[in-house]
This record gives sequence, C-alpha cells and structure tokens, in this order.
Amino acid sequence: MEKVIFFEQEKNSTVLREFNIRLDSLSTETEFEKFRNRHISRVISSMVNAPAQWDDLCQINISWIGESFIDGLSEINSLQSKEYLDDVFSSCYRFLLELYLSMKENLGSEYRAVKDFADESFELFEDRAKQQINYAKLEMPIGIFKSIANSDSIQGIKKLDELVSDLYSKKDSWDKDIFVRSRMIK
Repeated sequence: MEKVIFFEQEKNSTVLREFNIRLDSLSTETEFEKFRNRHISRVISSMVNAPAQWDDLCQINISWIGESFIDGLSEINSLQSKEYLDDVFSSCYRFLLELYLSMKENLGSEYRAVKDFADESFELFEDRAKQQINYAKLEMPIGIFKSIANSDSIQGIKKLDELVSDLYSKKDSWDKDIFVRSRMIK
C-alpha cells in the first residue's frame, strides 16, 4: 500500500485548525462535555502539530474513515449537537488507537487520558459513538493486523522466505552433485 499524505495536506490541516477554534469557543454544560471537548481538541491539535507522524502511523484509518472525518469536521452547523461531538470524539479515538498500535513507544499521559476517558465515560456517549469506541477497542486492532499481514510488503517477505528455502534446497542438491562428481574424479 502506498503511503497516503493526509494530515499533511494543507486543506485538511486547515479544516482541523478551524474546527479546533470553533470547538474552543463552545460553552459546555457538563463535566462530560468539558472533558470530551478537551480530549478532542488535544488529539486534533496533535494532528495539526505532528501531521507526518499521524500520516505515517494511521494509514489504515486514513483509508477507512479519513475523508468522512474531515468532511464531518467541516460541518459548521452541527457543532452544538452532542451526537455530532460524540462522533467526532469516537473518530479521534480510532485514530489515536491506531497511532498507539503503530508506534514502538507507549502513549504519553495526555493521550492515555483520552483512552481512560472513553472507558470511564462510555455510558454517557450516544449510541453510534459507543459502537465506534467498542469497534476501535475490540475489532479494529484485528482489522489493522489483517490489513498489515496481507499487505504487499508482508507478502513479499513471505515469498522471500520461500525463495531462501528453495535456494537452500538447491544448494543441498548442488553440494551432493559436487560430492558425487568429486568422488568420480578420484
């Protein structure tokens, strides 16, 4: 799979920045809304500030939900809707979990807080967001693994292993042939 440049695209970066500005201007009524919005803002700010990292480590969700994520963030009139913001959180959560699964090191504490918030406040999310959070935790890692395991580069490694095995077999055959010929010469 060829790497898709997504978060580094200026149009997507602009949508992310503008969304965060609108989100920061919202007033919240509950602690849940306050923390949900703070976590959304934190993840989106990271996407804006480190787009190459998000592009490198989130290729699967970029292909699965990237365009709909950006399109959704562009919806200016939906910002007051709890269901809409819960959906935005669940999409950010999906990207964050893929980032975590793809990186060698552990997530920083500010990102672990996003994961903890999703677990601790799960019942307060709208149904569609709950489904996406559950999917991200339970099924998405398997989907990511399958996508990677069946990628062209992994298939190439498998073929390389077959090629090496074939070469060893041929080498053994040549060694036997050389041994037999050398015995015939003596």
